[in-house]
Amino acid sequence: MSDELPWKPKTRPCEWCGEPVDQLGTRAPRLYCKRSHRQRAFEARRRREMEQRLALAEAELGKGQAGR
Repeated sequence: MSDELPWKPKTRPCEWCGEPVDQLGTRAPRLYCKRSHRQRAFEARRRREMEQRLALAEAELGKGQAGR
């Protein structure tokens, strides 16, 4: 008995590093090749969201002071 699958799994690139990620057709498609890449992507999204909120808050603060 061979360890190889009778079909070739579909792949897609890891959203963090670009390495191929096997898609076996179960549940939702895998987006990352490693759990650590999933975590790094989450941290990057959080950091971007916080920077956007900070920029928006600074812009709002600047508008309030410009009217004085």
